[in-house]
Amino acid sequence: MIKKCFVCGQDFFDFPKKIKIRKYCSRKCMFQNIKKRIKVKCAICSKIFEDIPSHAKNRKTCSKKCFRAWISKKLYGIKRIFTEEHKKAIKIGQKEFYKTHHSYNWNGGRHQNHGYFYVYKPDHPFATKLGYVFEHRLVMEKHIGRYLKPKERVHHINQNTIDNRTENLQLFETTGHHYHFHKRLKN
Repeated sequence: MIKKCFVCGQDFFDFPKKIKIRKYCSRKCMFQNIKKRIKVKCAICSKIFEDIPSHAKNRKTCSKKCFRAWISKKLYGIKRIFTEEHKKAIKIGQKEFYKTHHSYNWNGGRHQNHGYFYVYKPDHPFATKLGYVFEHRLVMEKHIGRYLKPKERVHHINQNTIDNRTENLQLFETTGHHYHFHKRLKN
């Protein structure tokens, strides 16, 4: 099948199976087209950036930060992202921006993973690298009025790990005590 090159206009032969894929007669033409840049205006911050012609048709934003804001507007219709506060957050970086209530994905810092609830408490002494702590440990700490020691374990009495009511939680001094308690329950 004969096709025309996207860059130089020269006719070239291509197998029918690849008719939709190949656009160039040679690698030289392909790299020549890739080197071409056109100016595009970002849909979020109105910054002018350069991109290759084939990508410029679909690309609406200049960076990942702006893309996230554009997606949230497109999918969820959130207009608050375009306030001055949000524009500042886009400029300074979004690591903290997306961990707060400003993100369309934020649910208050509580999420479930492997059957347990985690709560976002970055200032807690035993928080993970991402700043999360088990919710049942926080409930027990509030109940007894101090931080739990790293070796102390909290047991769910009704075996339901997402039921974090105070009356459903029991504190053990060590992992060993907790293990022996479970062993006695099985016998």
